[in-house]
Amino acid sequence: MKKKFILVLLLGVYVLIAYCFSPTLCVFNYFTGLPCPGCGLTRAHLAFLRGDILKAFAYHPLFPLPAIVVIILIYNKIKVNKYVINTKLIVIFIIVFISVYIIRMALLFPTYEPMNINYDGLIPRFLKFLGVTRIK
Repeated sequence: MKKKFILVLLLGVYVLIAYCFSPTLCVFNYFTGLPCPGCGLTRAHLAFLRGDILKAFAYHPLFPLPAIVVIILIYNKIKVNKYVINTKLIVIFIIVFISVYIIRMALLFPTYEPMNINYDGLIPRFLKFLGVTRIK
């Protein structure tokens, strides 16, 4: 119980700090300015809840996958808090996510939402400060 409380507390502190100092909650995006492999998942789920399934798949084609994995884990009664996780399932999950990320970066980056550049990220701002001309 104490570990869960500490985890929730740390997550709350992270969200609070990210909300106060960052235009985005995604740490990867905030530092690099690039979209992360999960970029668009929140928008996809919101579009799905509004009933716009096509837009949900446009935001992120794998938006149902995290829920499916959680259902599989629950169905198989795998105890995540005891660190007994089906490693094959997790490896397949990661490979699929990275593969789709590479395809999305190749086809959509940097002009289509959500696969665009965050010019407020730390690295793009630093490159602009250095005078690199390709950064807006």
